[in-house]
Amino acid sequence: MADANSIEVCLLDDDPSKLETKKGVLGSAGWQTRPFSDPDAFLSYARVHAPAFAILDFGGPRARGLQVRARLREISPTTRAIIALKPHQNPARDVLSHDELINLIKQYVGTIERRVLQKRLHFAKRKAKLGFSS
Repeated sequence: MADANSIEVCLLDDDPSKLETKKGVLGSAGWQTRPFSDPDAFLSYARVHAPAFAILDFGGPRARGLQVRARLREISPTTRAIIALKPHQNPARDVLSHDELINLIKQYVGTIERRVLQKRLHFAKRKAKLGFSS
C-alpha cells in the first residue's frame, strides 16, 4: 500500500483554526498536508502540482466549495476533492468526520493500487498465454 507521506492532501478553508485542526488530524495520521486560505492560491498551486487530494470548505467569503471544485476539475482532473460540510455542534461528531476523511483517502489509494495490480496480472497472463517469457 502507498505510504501516506507520499500523498499530498491540500486543505482549503478561510477559517485558520479549522485549517489547523484539519492539518493536525491528517498530520497525526501520517498524511502530508498543504493548507490554503485563498482559493486562487490553491487553484494556482493545483494547476502546477496536481495534488492527489483536496479537502475544500463548503462555504467561504470568496468562493464556495462547489465552485472551487468545478474549477479544480478543469485544471487538475486527477485531483480528488472532498467538500467538508459545516461541522456539527457535537465535538465527538467532528472527530468522526475527520476519521471519515482519512478513511476516504485510504480507500481511494487502495482502489488505485488494486487497479494497478489487476492490470499487471492481466498483462502477465496475456504474456504467458502468448508464450512470452520474462
